[in-house]
Parts: sequence; C-alpha cells; structure tokens
Amino acid sequence: MVPGIGTERELCAYSPLSDMMPPMSFRLTGPSLGMPLLALTIGTASPAAAATFDEATGKLQLEDAALAISFDDEASIPASLNPLFSNLGAAEQSVDFVTNLDGLEGSGALAFGGMAIEGRFELSSLGDALTGRRVEATVWQLPQGTRARVQLQWGLADPNDDEGGLVLGVVTLLPTGRATDDGWIELGSGPFDFAAAGTMGPAHLTFRDVQHINEDIMSYATADPQARVLLDALEIRDLGPALVPTTTCTAFDEASDCGPEGLCALGRCVDGAIVAGPMPQTASLRNDYLTRRLNEFKMYQGGRTPQDNMPKFEAIVDELRDNATAATFWPEIQRGSEELWDGHTSPPTLGYGPREATNLGICVHLGEADLLPGGGPAPMFFEATSTNPVAAALQDGDVLVAIDGQPPFQWADRVHRLIRYNGDPGGYQMMAAAALVKAATQTGATLTFHRCPYGGSGPPTACNPNEVVIVTLDLAELLGDPVWLGTLPPWAADDEECDFRFRRATNDEDVREYEYAGFADEGSVRTLIINGVPYYYTAEAWWQTVQNALGTPPTHFILDQRKGRGGVINAVDFLMGLLGKPQDFSHMRIVPWLDRELDQTLWTAFLTCSSPWYVPDECGGYMQWVFGQEANVEVDLWVAGDIPVAVLNSFDVSGNDFTSKLATYRSGPTRIFAPAPTYGAFGPINRLPIHLDEPSGGSVQVFDTIFMQASQDPLGDFETSKGVPPDQVVMQRQSDAVQGIDTLIEAAKQWLATQ
Repeated sequence: MVPGIGTERELCAYSPLSDMMPPMSFRLTGPSLGMPLLALTIGTASPAAAATFDEATGKLQLEDAALAISFDDEASIPASLNPLFSNLGAAEQSVDFVTNLDGLEGSGALAFGGMAIEGRFELSSLGDALTGRRVEATVWQLPQGTRARVQLQWGLADPNDDEGGLVLGVVTLLPTGRATDDGWIELGSGPFDFAAAGTMGPAHLTFRDVQHINEDIMSYATADPQARVLLDALEIRDLGPALVPTTTCTAFDEASDCGPEGLCALGRCVDGAIVAGPMPQTASLRNDYLTRRLNEFKMYQGGRTPQDNMPKFEAIVDELRDNATAATFWPEIQRGSEELWDGHTSPPTLGYGPREATNLGICVHLGEADLLPGGGPAPMFFEATSTNPVAAALQDGDVLVAIDGQPPFQWADRVHRLIRYNGDPGGYQMMAAAALVKAATQTGATLTFHRCPYGGSGPPTACNPNEVVIVTLDLAELLGDPVWLGTLPPWAADDEECDFRFRRATNDEDVREYEYAGFADEGSVRTLIINGVPYYYTAEAWWQTVQNALGTPPTHFILDQRKGRGGVINAVDFLMGLLGKPQDFSHMRIVPWLDRELDQTLWTAFLTCSSPWYVPDECGGYMQWVFGQEANVEVDLWVAGDIPVAVLNSFDVSGNDFTSKLATYRSGPTRIFAPAPTYGAFGPINRLPIHLDEPSGGSVQVFDTIFMQASQDPLGDFETSKGVPPDQVVMQRQSDAVQGIDTLIEAAKQWLATQ
C-alpha cells in the first residue's frame, strides 16, 4: 500500500497473480478425448496510467484528454458516442447512474452488469483528432459481484447482415496494477496507434458483464442478475505521433516493413496490440502472468514427451519477461506451446482479429504436383465452396507455388503466428498446407498458382515450363485495399470448414459437420465417412449410422476419417469394437502426470483400484480402458472383425488418433492410407483458466496412454506425440485431380481388390 495519496483513499499496487499460488485443479466429469470440459476464471493485471489523485481529497482527477467521461450522470456521456446498453429482457434500457459523493471521481458512477450485460460507445467522432496519433485508454471499475470486460474494436459491419462483418482487431483493457484500498481497479489498454493502418480508428468501445463472455464454455455457474459493477473515469489520452509506419507490407517481411511494434494485416502495417492483443505492460506483471501460465502447463500436462519438451517452452517464455512487444508477446507464447508436441495443447491468446478473416471458401491441401516441372509435395487447390473473384480464378489441381514470392512452406515458417500445429512433427506440412489460404487472407498476401493445361480427354501429361499457366491473386488488392478504404466486399465473409477430402462417397449437405456419419456402396466396397467420434447423447444419429454401416458387414470397407476431430472413449470403443475381435487388443492404461516415480508399487496400486474408469479421481486419476467394454450400447460387437478395412487419414486427432491406433491391432486385413502421421494426441484434454478476459485461456492434455495388446504384455512406451503413420503414404495427385479422381480412394479400392 502506498500512503500519502489523500485523507480518504489510498492507492494500492494490484497484481492478484503475484503470489503464484498453484492454480485450481480440474476434475474430469468423463473421459473426453477431444472436447474441453471445464474453464475457471481468475483476474490479473497490466500498466499504470496518467490520471492522478488529489492529495487533499483522495479523488481521482481526470486529465486533459481527447475523451474524458466522469459518468456522473447521463449528460456526462457525449451524444456523439451514441451510447447503447442492452440487457437480457429488452433491446435497450436507460443507463443506471449511481450518485456517490465519496466515490472515485466526481459525484457519480455508471452501474452496469447483471441484467444490463453490454454497453457500446461509437468512436467515429474521435477519428479526425486521433488519426495519426498514439493513444492510451483507461477506465476504473468497482466490482460488486461481477466485473466488466472493456474492449476497443476495429472492423467493418456488413450492411446486409446485422450479425456479419469483419473484425480487424480488438484491444482488451487489462488491469494496470493500480487499485485503491476501497476496491476500485484501473483497466488500461497500454499505448497503441489509434488508427489501424493509419486509416481506420476503432469503431466501438464496448463493456460486457464477464458473466456473459465465453458462454460456449461448459459452466456450472449461473449468472447473477443482481450482480453489478461500477464504471468511472473513462479517458482516451493522446500520447504523441503514431509509432507504426503507415505503409504496405508483406507478412514475410513484416519485421522490417512494420517495425518492432507492427504486424502485417490485409497488406498494411497495423499496431501489434490491435492484431495480436495487448500484453501486460510492466515487467513485473508480465512476469506474474508468464510464471502462472508455465506453472499451469507444468502441473497439468499429462504427456510424457511434452513434459520432456517443457524446457523448450520455458526458454521461449523466459525471453518474453524482459524482451517483448505487443507484436511478439502472444505469438511467442504460441510458438513455445507448439514445442511441446501435444496435439491437445492450445496457447492462451488475447487476439481476436484479423484471426476472424476467412479462407474465402477456398480449400487447399497437401498434394503431389506430378504434372509440374520439379513435381513433389505441394499445397494444391481441392475445391471452392463459394463464388468470388478468388475462387473463380482457380481450377482443381492448381498448385500453390509461392506466397509473397516465397515457397509456401518457407512463408509458413516465417509467418508462424498464423500457422499453428502442435502434433507429431511428421504432420506439419499437411496441416500447414490447409492453413495457408486463411493466413494469406489475414495478411493480404499474393498467391501464385501454377496449372498444367488439360484438355479433358485421356490421361494428362506433364507440362514443360513454357506451358505452365500462372495464376496470381493479390489479396491485398482484392480484399485489403477495399477494407482499408471502408468498403467490405460482399464475398469477404465467404468461408468453409474444409475437410481434406478431394472427393466424397457421400455428398449430404452436412457432410463436413462434426457429428456427421454417412455411408455409400460402390460394388462390394462400402465407404463410411465420419468427422469425429461424438458422444451418444448429442449425436445419436451418428451411432445409428455406424451401426447400420457395419451391423451387417460389407465385403470390403473404407473408413474415411480424413477430418477426424476427436471425441469420446465410448464412440471409439463402439466403432472399433464393431471392426475388431476380442483377441485383437486388450486394454489401454490412461495415466495423468504424477509428482512421484511411476514404479511397480504405484502400478500395482493403480491396477488393483476398483473404481470405474469414468470416476478417475477415485484411483488417483488413473483410468483403464478395456477394449469392447466401454461402448455401453446394446449391440453385438466384433461382427466385422474379419473384413478387409482400408482407413483413410489426414487430419486425425485425439479420438481419431485412437481409432487409427486400434486399427493397427486388427487381425483382419487392414491398411492405412494417408499423406502423413496422425496428431498423436493420446489422452483427454482440459481447458486452462482465463486470467485476462482472453477469448481462450488455452488447453492442455492431462493424461497419457500406454497400449496393451495382450493383458500380460510388458509395459510399452507412452504414445503421446507419436502419431499413427500410414502403411502407405498417399497424397492427392495433380494428374488425378484434373480428372476428378480422389487418389486416396482409388488407392484404397485397388488394395481392397486384392483382399
């Protein structure tokens, strides 16, 4: 506590994470292999601000700012801000001001929260004064049962869609480290350039009751409609000239184009705080935050290889304690988390945009450029799901040969902040290829595709260099320039979740949805498409479709799980129980990270524990998954254990790692076809807590798995980080693509014909 501020109020240092108490523990409510189960919230802190306290009264004194609002009454909010407050019961409600002569500043404050869940100020009126300036925003809050998340937002609305538009960036105001002894806490943005790319100021300042953020996360808490938070003393201060150059850029050269504080977004340099989110502004607060995050990863990470790799993560994080900018802070945390090789790990992030940029409905995946000079693996255009200038320029089999003039994977390595991959390193190029278009859209890159002309009859032949058709798409010109001039192209929101398949045995409208299952027959071959292994009570149709596909076994079978997003133990056991035999495989030992040696005494204690697998806390977190006993449905398993099975893999994580691994133990003829290994995420996942009102606090795998083919086999290795490799490496060939042929499907059918 800092005495001498005044006779009525004292100023306190505020850093609730500084004691570094261990974070709260998690409890799994069931063994989910690909879906987070629980998130907890704790507050934290950031930098100081300019407003001062009067020594005689202890009252905060608003400075001479570009915008200063006392919140004494409704008249204190300028009409030019067009204030709007929304609640749960109506579109609008009158602002609730509380008179408090002994309050923080002035004579009143804005009471917010509970039923009034969101407020918004329009900031366009500040553009003339603050464009070209570096600024800082602060506001004070007094929690009374809840807090406010306060954000500045940059973007364009869609005039034809009230819910649409493009989010270009968000700056969340963080605790600055200043608080008073009567409970007021200061939130601040830290310094940032007001106008993104020198042309676009923030559209809105928003307030939201934190009880109503991240509402998609499973929660056992009910929002309190009586909870309130008082807001006071809002300021936006002019700090001087803007720092980030207002110039065009490429993401490959953004460090030199945009300087240490800037990042490349839609072809223009933008303050890193807007693109990636602000960082805690003082070294001590950064230290608190990073130490807490490392503590969480070390404590909860269940994978043995990720634990071995933890020093790499720690070394990257330690560099940020005293050497970081808003342009590097969150991207470097992400880069460090990827060093763990845990397919279930995701980093905490405070960035919103332009991460919400789309892939323009363009699906590009790893293929084999067998028609082009040089050939070899390369990102290849698979399909377009939208009609727009980018999609119209491309044809099936076009090969992406350069981004901003650089080889695509070299570009991806440099623009690492937008190409995240945490799994088995052998799968990096396959996953990076799928992320390239969205990353290029976000940065306004130039895409160069090469095409070999094909007349449409007979087998295609390789082309000479002088025959190559070059297609160049400048996304900065097509999308970025209109956006920075304030116009949103009608196709800017075109997007589709691509599914790694060039062609599909079924073409139902929902074929890309997570809970989809569908099958079709071609001669003696039945193909089942799944995109995950979902929970029965949320996807009963999936379970019924799988039963229909295998209950009466086909002669030959293809399991096409090229978009395998994981799921739950029960569904994996059900699917692979239908495809297996009891003698194929015994059980899995699923073990959390432990603070003691996993010796024979501890193994004996685990194996003699009588608790069911779905109550792991009863056995110190240990679970044993006995093959064929976890499906919990009244159907006959083992019915298709003898039929030949071809498994098609590409993006396969968590639950679909397990289906792939169990396929390797089948005694019936089995062959896996894929471009690369699966993720290798062998264990359940949990979310990490949110500390800075991040949209995500990240996630981590909390168990690891040993596979036991026979009950008496000696213990093998823990499998996390080691994806299931294909028996036959197959990529979509360009020569097949131009003919509309799916290379993996054809390879599977050719093998099945020999069985």
